[in-house]
Amino acid sequence: MKKILILGLMLFSITSLWSEKKENAPEVVAILEKMTEATGGADTIQSLKSLKTTSSAEMVGMGMKMNITTISGENCAKLVTKMNGKVMMEQAYDGEIAWSKDMMMGTRVLSGAEALAVKQATLENTIDATGFYDEIKVGKEKVFNGEKVIVLLCDKEGMDTSELYVGKDDYLLKGMLATQESPQGKMKSEIICEAYKTSKSGMVYLSKSTIKMGPISMNIVVDSYSENIDLKEVSFKKP
Repeated sequence: MKKILILGLMLFSITSLWSEKKENAPEVVAILEKMTEATGGADTIQSLKSLKTTSSAEMVGMGMKMNITTISGENCAKLVTKMNGKVMMEQAYDGEIAWSKDMMMGTRVLSGAEALAVKQATLENTIDATGFYDEIKVGKEKVFNGEKVIVLLCDKEGMDTSELYVGKDDYLLKGMLATQESPQGKMKSEIICEAYKTSKSGMVYLSKSTIKMGPISMNIVVDSYSENIDLKEVSFKKP
C-alpha cells in the first residue's frame, strides 16, 4: 500500500511543463521548445501561480479505490490520499521541509530521494522541469505503448536516471520509467500517459494514466483541474 500511494505524487510530477532556464544541448532545447508549445505555450505556462488536481485511482484486479488531491504552489506542494473518505497519507513540502504522514509510520521528515520527489511537485519545478534536473540528454528513439517516442534521459543528483517518453508527432509526454525511493527500498515503475485535456486557459494537462509496478497496476483519472487557486487556507507545514 505504501509504495502505491507514493506513486500518486510521482504521477503529478511527470506532468511537468517545460522551459529553457537550464543550459542544455541544442537538440534538447529544440525538443523542450516543442513540448512547451504542445502543452499551452510559454505565456500560458508562466501565468500559473498555483494548481490543484483531484483524481480517482483504482488498483486493477484488487477492487481498491482511492482519491488523490494534489496542490502545488510556487515553492510548496501537498498530496493527500484518501480511501473510503479517510485520509491514508499526506505528503508535503513547505519551502524548507519535506514531510510525510501515514497510518503505518506516523509523521516523519523526508530526506534524500524521498524529499526530492515531493519537491519536484512544486509549481516552480512543475513549470521548469529543466531547472529540477541536473542534466537532460536525448536517448535512442523507441516504440512505447505502440507509439514512436523520443527518449529524454533525466539525471538528478541523489536519484536514479529517469526516462521520459515524448511523442514524435505531438510532443506530448507519453510515459515515464523511473525509480522511486521509499522506506521499503527502491522501486521501479512505468507510467503510461493515456489522455490529455485542455483547460480554459489553454493549458494541456494529463487527464488519464496508468502506473505499473511489477504485477501491480493502478489506473488514475483526473476528476478536476484548477489553476491559480487561493492557497491561504492550505497548510503545507508539518503537523
